[in-house]
Amino acid sequence: QIKLEDILHDKATQEPEKDAIVEALSIFERSSISTIHSFCARLLRERPVEAGIDPGFEEIEEEEDGVLALQVWAEYIEKQGFENNKAIGWMRENGISPDLIKDIYVRLVAYPDVEIFREDIKRPDFSAAKKEVEKFIYQLRKKMPATEPSGGWDKLQTTVRRSLKLFDLGYLGEDRLFTQLLNISSRESGITQNRWSDKNVAKGCLVEMEKFQADVVFPVLRAWKEYLHKPLIEFALGGVEYYSKWRRERSLLNFQDLLMRSAKLLKENSEVRVFFKKQITHLLVDEFQDTDPIQAEIVMLLTGEDNSENDWRKVRPKPGSLFLVGDPKQSIYRFRRADIDIYNQVKSIFKSGAGEVLELISNFRSFEPIR
Repeated sequence: QIKLEDILHDKATQEPEKDAIVEALSIFERSSISTIHSFCARLLRERPVEAGIDPGFEEIEEEEDGVLALQVWAEYIEKQGFENNKAIGWMRENGISPDLIKDIYVRLVAYPDVEIFREDIKRPDFSAAKKEVEKFIYQLRKKMPATEPSGGWDKLQTTVRRSLKLFDLGYLGEDRLFTQLLNISSRESGITQNRWSDKNVAKGCLVEMEKFQADVVFPVLRAWKEYLHKPLIEFALGGVEYYSKWRRERSLLNFQDLLMRSAKLLKENSEVRVFFKKQITHLLVDEFQDTDPIQAEIVMLLTGEDNSENDWRKVRPKPGSLFLVGDPKQSIYRFRRADIDIYNQVKSIFKSGAGEVLELISNFRSFEPIR
């Protein structure tokens, strides 16, 4: 049986290297190997007072966190309605169901550190657009067959007919109904030429509809969404804060809590940074291309040479304290905020004199013919 020690010794060419290998192997079992979240939980349990948390906190697994977040969202909605929150009335007046922003809430729970753009937008005036929509739909109806074709109405014809029915139901009145009407017109409206009296007329109507969508439908819907954006985001953020408070009251931390509280603990307490640097003399991070900004902040603050520096972008790691392994071509977790720009930024810090960048060019994952 070949021992790891023998393999490493064969690779070493100088006595200092061999001595370093012997020393490393002698203390190897003292090393701690964990996920970033378990690592952060360890930091917080050691310094809970400075972190401002209950020492006996419990960690929530990702799947459980998702279930609890939805349960608390339902509780939040019920409470807002019970307290007659004006936002609930405003959403009802504008045809918005709280369920429609549930997905936004879930995303904000997952990434509470992301700053959300918000801007007050004046309510758009759709008076002119309503007249234009009414005129266009009626003109298009005149070009359609008077009776239903043998194969049934095609997509474009169906859109026109549904729009006319909604006209009769008053959808050209209230803005919330008008935008629902436009949502129908915004869909793809294909034609089936043999269901028209003239194929050229059919083609012309399709071109007119596409132009109508580009010039009227899409701009109106965009203006409406821009108007709704800030109030809906703020309502969802209220839910995020409600869930955050709910967790605090029960001493529960989800994955993002572990990361954000650890980063805050290290950033705001130089004494804590010194404390952990004495314990953690060497830090290796694998798959660094999948690191998000908060994780990068934790790693850099824990290895910084200057204990007074709390801006991780200005931190220079103590020589030999930080080892990062990553391949930008394998960055596949952008949906989880893995940011290749962070990878490149840290790499530039090393290149600027804070360390050494080694390119690994050997491939051990595939056979020779496909390398």
